[in-house]
Amino acid sequence: MKTTILETNALTKSIPTSDKLLTILTGIDLSVPSGESIAITGTSGSGKSTLLGLLAALDTPTSGSIKLFGTEVGALTEDQRAQLRLGKVGFVFQSFHLLDNLTALENVMLPLELKTNDASVRERATKALQRVGLGERLNHFPTQLSGGEQQRVAIARAFVIEPQLLFADEPTGNLDRATGHEVEELLFSLVQDQGTALVMVTHDEELAARCQAHYHLSNGVLVKQGGAL
Repeated sequence: MKTTILETNALTKSIPTSDKLLTILTGIDLSVPSGESIAITGTSGSGKSTLLGLLAALDTPTSGSIKLFGTEVGALTEDQRAQLRLGKVGFVFQSFHLLDNLTALENVMLPLELKTNDASVRERATKALQRVGLGERLNHFPTQLSGGEQQRVAIARAFVIEPQLLFADEPTGNLDRATGHEVEELLFSLVQDQGTALVMVTHDEELAARCQAHYHLSNGVLVKQGGAL
């Protein structure tokens, strides 16, 4: 039976400017069931990444509520929000966000080491890299890898903790079409195999169409494709 793992109610985000309050998001209501994939599209500057940051409890809203795994995050400190995400939430970003001074293996080991000192960390990270086709690149540094390979490392790092929820911000945005398609296939394969819920922001309508639900963000308002929320 599916449960709701992420839920927002009347979510807004505004930021002060020199002469006024700029409203980025208005009245966002969204529910994410376990194991389901959701895409959020919108033009550049529409607030997609801002919304993703709020949903992931990386930022706090101006008003409204966010419940992540049943916990209201608005009153939590930054450390408490990080603890709530630990071992449950994975991230894949457009710009990979790998640590250049760590090998592919060490980058993938990092989220496991934050959670446990178990002796199986290296083995689990190795298997994760093998699963994304990088078994021969374990000891390569990010600068020694292509863009597609770096994104595969980032995907392995996200999935090695077997997250309940994955946030993806333009996961194929920095890749050429052919490489982007390979990464897309890998991402959805792992989401399906592990039963991970996916919340993805993208400008790619074809990529969004692969998700079970598709929402569009415009003028700060989130609208489900086919009808308003």
